Amino acid sequence: SSGINAEYGEYDQRSNEEDKKRQEIAAKFQTTINDINQKMADNQASNQTLREDNMELASKLKSLIEEYRNREEHVERVLKQKSLETQLAETKLAQQAIQGAEERQKDLTEKRNLLAEYVKEKKKNELLVEQEAELRSQLTLYTEKFEEFQKTLTRSNDVFATFKQE
Repeated sequence: SSGINAEYGEYDQRSNEEDKKRQEIAAKFQTTINDINQKMADNQASNQTLREDNMELASKLKSLIEEYRNREEHVERVLKQKSLETQLAETKLAQQAIQGAEERQKDLTEKRNLLAEYVKEKKKNELLVEQEAELRSQLTLYTEKFEEFQKTLTRSNDVFATFKQE
């Protein structure tokens, strides 16, 4: 009986450890999801800032064109200035395109790493579920054997009591 109690205690301990591991995996998975969501929100804010910067640049360019039309006597100087500003805008746009491509590559790499980690954790979880099912099956088997032993012991006690009365 004490051996069975020890087995039950050991099973309870293993079960608690498995539950704790599952909870840790679930918490880690939730943290990963939260990190991804935060990165997506950060990217959205960055994109909004870039849109506002582009609108501001477009507004400045429009002001320069209006100034050009209003000052015909400065045509040559304004054309040269516009040419330089256009080159600057194109350079900035090319630089932003390069930075955007680098950020997208970095995001893809992070997503691949997160996906690989997710798959790894999912396999661990599936293994733990299989182990739990196996342990539950063993527990059921041991419970049935214990009940069978209890019935045999009860019958033996009954036979012994009958024999003792005779």
